[in-house]
Amino acid sequence: MIPAEIATKLAKIIPRLATEHEGEVINTVSAISRILVGAGLDWHVLAKVIEEAGSPQIATFDWSEVADFDPDQAAPARHQEPKPDPDAPDAPSRRGGLPIWGVKKIEPWWVIAGYCLQMDWALPKPFGGKSLTKADKDRLRAVQRLGPVTNADADWIESVVTRCHAARDAWRARDRKAAA
Repeated sequence: MIPAEIATKLAKIIPRLATEHEGEVINTVSAISRILVGAGLDWHVLAKVIEEAGSPQIATFDWSEVADFDPDQAAPARHQEPKPDPDAPDAPSRRGGLPIWGVKKIEPWWVIAGYCLQMDWALPKPFGGKSLTKADKDRLRAVQRLGPVTNADADWIESVVTRCHAARDAWRARDRKAAA
């Protein structure tokens, strides 16, 4: 082992090896050698200390000391917390959003929330527009501001998009009937 005072000296000069100047690197290596030799050590001792510091010290448990140990059976499983169900309604949604303007681009939930608010505002009430309640609008605004949604939020937003698209399609059908 390297004494603490020698380790402190080495810790101060080892960073000097990172220089781009060859002369400084050579002088630093010479200084490290002088410190090691002065302490009665060599480079092999330094390398061993570095190697030991990098390898984890794993403490093993001797199961034979346990009274009812049966070597033919596997070691008892450690207590683990059950993993949360990723499909639970209150779990964070794994879906990043929905395609609303095409099938190739998935828009994030905050964009979809703004889209729903805009569609509800723009579409006339007789065709299904202006159907969101104040609570629905507040919930969509919260998604716009806060971003991450749960599975339940994602399903609800998807249903709002479906209603908005149905209202939009009804409004477009009215325009087509009038043009025909």
